Amino acid sequence: MAFYKAGHETCRRELEDIKRGDTEYTLVRRHSKNFNDFLTFCKDQPDLCTYFESRKEDRSSRREEDDDDSWTGTPNYAKCQELAENGWSDGLRYVEEVREKMSRIVASKIKAFHPRLADAGDEIDIGAFVEGDPEHWIEFHEIDKDGPGGKIVRVLVNVAVSCSVDKKYFIHRGAAVVGLMEALQNCGYSVELTLLSTTEHGNHIHQYEIPVKRPDEHLDGDRCSFMVIHPSILRRLVFSAKEQEETDDYTSGYGIPTEIVGATDKDFVFDRMHGGDDFEPFESVESSADYMLKMLVDRGLVSVEE
Repeated sequence: MAFYKAGHETCRRELEDIKRGDTEYTLVRRHSKNFNDFLTFCKDQPDLCTYFESRKEDRSSRREEDDDDSWTGTPNYAKCQELAENGWSDGLRYVEEVREKMSRIVASKIKAFHPRLADAGDEIDIGAFVEGDPEHWIEFHEIDKDGPGGKIVRVLVNVAVSCSVDKKYFIHRGAAVVGLMEALQNCGYSVELTLLSTTEHGNHIHQYEIPVKRPDEHLDGDRCSFMVIHPSILRRLVFSAKEQEETDDYTSGYGIPTEIVGATDKDFVFDRMHGGDDFEPFESVESSADYMLKMLVDRGLVSVEE
């Protein structure tokens, strides 16, 4: 049974045949122009509500739970919608505590923020040029387009997480995402943040692409805390979106978390969290800070104390 097979104005749909290794897949991309459009798509659609009225138990996104410490993190879909629209203040307070701790760790280790120098690039470093250094060009990480704050970088966060993954890893990873964005801004970049959910279901890969922050936008902390670390972003909102796809058979689950389709080596990527993956980088705030610093060091954007 298909509900929005041809697409929807708030969450457009595109199909593409792709190959990963020796396996062929049909990629089903859903992309909204902003987070509010995605919320509209996930919310009650009239025909969908009618269909599920007599079989509510088949719609995991609307499952009632006892408290906020449940598998979804919210007692019902209405509470999830409220947090998505207004922000998650409790989560923000915790994220701020973790972020401040991470900031202290990072500040104690970073020796300097600096752009990448190369023998060809985007702008001349006058000091290096005068001194005769052949690597006198500043090579920005992303050179495709300019923004009001300088060069633009993309941060991609895959919220597809296996049901067995402890939420502490998700929270610590969220703090690393926020810390990375702050560090990138200190390096002079404008940051674009996109949430994705990429899952494999048989011979299909479903990828939802949800813009959270434009390069010229200020990031709303309350909403960011919900979108980056709250389990309901996947287990209610993305599940709700999936329930409107071509199949209504989710007896075997909502898909297996898989790697983002379309990420490039210019992007900063926090990919899927699948049972069996190595979660040691997000075991603690300290390890998450080290993981984030390594991303910056590997790109030559910061130097750290040995």
